[in-house]
Amino acid sequence: MHRGFDPDAPRSVREQSPPAVGQRLSVVHAGTYSLRAPIMGAIAAIPSHVRSRSMGFRVLDAVDFDWRVTNSLGVANVNLARQLGSRDLSLRLWRLSPGQAIPRHRHQFQTELYVLLGGVGRLRVDETLMTLEPMSAVLVEPESIRQVFNDTDTESLWLITGAPPESFPIDIDDYAAERGHLYPDGVEALPPELED
Repeated sequence: MHRGFDPDAPRSVREQSPPAVGQRLSVVHAGTYSLRAPIMGAIAAIPSHVRSRSMGFRVLDAVDFDWRVTNSLGVANVNLARQLGSRDLSLRLWRLSPGQAIPRHRHQFQTELYVLLGGVGRLRVDETLMTLEPMSAVLVEPESIRQVFNDTDTESLWLITGAPPESFPIDIDDYAAERGHLYPDGVEALPPELED
């Protein structure tokens, strides 16, 4: 019986299956476990104790988010799709401090949904500059050039999801051509609002 999510409940109450053999685990509550599985390859193998057999879902607690800086502009983000084992969409949280930006880019096939969760959101799509309030959402088609940035005095938190997920070509020559198309100003270009 589903009683709702209780973050303070011991994991043994929320997850009925035992931990998978060979997974790295850490103790959260006495006698309970937290997933700390290493990410191998593009998609992590999700142990059975993290997903429900009957409901087809996976749970990742906020304390287990793997925040990293993965772009050239130094913006912290967590790849939720990878941590949850999704092959069907890309899904990241981006935390932009004042003065930060995500590289100006486009996609070939991926439509993206930008949802501002906190702070003031600044987003440019093609030539349209937007200022968004929390819980606002913007859908951006693949070929439109977009850039999220923060020219305010407070942090902003974005949830950005896209489908279908895209990956770069493996061949280095193809990658260089692709990168030039996807990042028309390069991967380190700031918006005019953040330039000195």
